[in-house]
Amino acid sequence: MGKHIILDYECMDSKLLDTKHIRRFLNSLVKLIKMKKLIDPIVKMGNKNLPGVSGIIMIETSHCSIHTFTRENRFNLDIYSCRNFSEIDVYKHISNYFHVAKLLNKNIIARNDGQQIEKEVVIEV
Repeated sequence: MGKHIILDYECMDSKLLDTKHIRRFLNSLVKLIKMKKLIDPIVKMGNKNLPGVSGIIMIETSHCSIHTFTRENRFNLDIYSCRNFSEIDVYKHISNYFHVAKLLNKNIIARNDGQQIEKEVVIEV
C-alpha cells in the first residue's frame, strides 16, 4: 500500500526557521509525489529551548512531515504515500529547497498488503 521514507539531514540553511518556506516545501512535495492534499500544511515554530519548525500535511491516506532543529543544524523528513514515488526525485527536490543539505540516514519501508502485523494481546485483570 505504498512507500514510507524517513530521512535525516544535516543542513546549515537559515530557511530551516522560515515557516513560509517550510509551508511551500510541503505543498511542493505533495505535487512532486502526485498526491492530493486534504488540508493545507500546519506549520508551527518550536520554543526557545528547542528552536526549529515542525510541519505536517495530510494527503489522501498518507502524510508528509518535517521537523527542523536549528541548534543542531538538522531536519527530519517523513513521507508516506499510498502511491509509489521516486526517492531520487525527492532527494533532488530537497536539494532545491535546502541548500547544503547532507543526507545522514534513510529508511525506506514498502507498505504492502501482505505485511505481517503483530496480534493484539489481551491481558485479563
